[in-house]
Amino acid sequence: DVAAQLQPLFGPWGTLVFCVGLFSAAYSSFIVNALIGGFLLADGLGLGDRPTDTMPRVFAVAVMLIGMTLAMWIIRDKWDPVPAIVAAQAVTVVASPLLAAALLWLSNSRDVVGDARNHWATNLAAAAGLALLLGLAWHTAFNVLPARWESMWQEPPAAAAPAQPPA
Repeated sequence: DVAAQLQPLFGPWGTLVFCVGLFSAAYSSFIVNALIGGFLLADGLGLGDRPTDTMPRVFAVAVMLIGMTLAMWIIRDKWDPVPAIVAAQAVTVVASPLLAAALLWLSNSRDVVGDARNHWATNLAAAAGLALLLGLAWHTAFNVLPARWESMWQEPPAAAAPAQPPA
């Protein structure tokens, strides 16, 4: 238990310090990522790209509601949330090469950046990074995700019965 490791430093407040930190990290990431997702979706569909536009806000709220609904579903059905969190992070790893390839292509496109295109050394480093991302995505997609997917659907183990003293 990570929170218990903070108790030597913070005493009985260790668990509270951990929970406040975890909540803060999750909350700030959730809000920012939902806003980014809503704005990117609206902008990509040509429905607005400013905070004052309606559709970026609508899409951001939709992303938050979808996340909340999934979390409530997991809690209601008493699923172990850890495999779902790990699977969500793994999906991020699988999608990263697509974004990296798009950035590499855009940063070399004369139509987008004009004469400010990447130098060959930058492209070499970016290609090495893209190759690494592709390897990680392959490993995650074909080794990590299938194992996590199976464990997500399994029933949680029953609590162990207390040991009976010998008679």
